[in-house]
Amino acid sequence: DSANVFNKLGMALRKSGHFEEAEKFYIQALERSGRNEYIYFNLGRVYLDMKQWKNAISAAERALAINPDFGEAKKMKMFAARQMGG
Repeated sequence: DSANVFNKLGMALRKSGHFEEAEKFYIQALERSGRNEYIYFNLGRVYLDMKQWKNAISAAERALAINPDFGEAKKMKMFAARQMGG
C-alpha cells in the first residue's frame, strides 16, 4: 500500500541523513495510514536526529496511544525528555 511505500522512502532518506525530506515522507505515510504506531515511531526517530525533542516526544506519545506496550516508543519519549532537561 502507499503508506508503506512512503514509510520505506522516509526510512531510506533518514538513513542517508536527509532528515527534513524523511519527515515529509513519514507525514505523507501517516496521512495514508491513519493509525500506525511504527510510522509515528519512525517520525520520532527523525525528530531525534534533528534534535527536535518536543516533536519526538509528541510522535512517541502518538505511537503509545495506539500501542501502550510499544517499548521502543517509551524509550524514545524518555530519551527526548532527558535531552530537554526533564
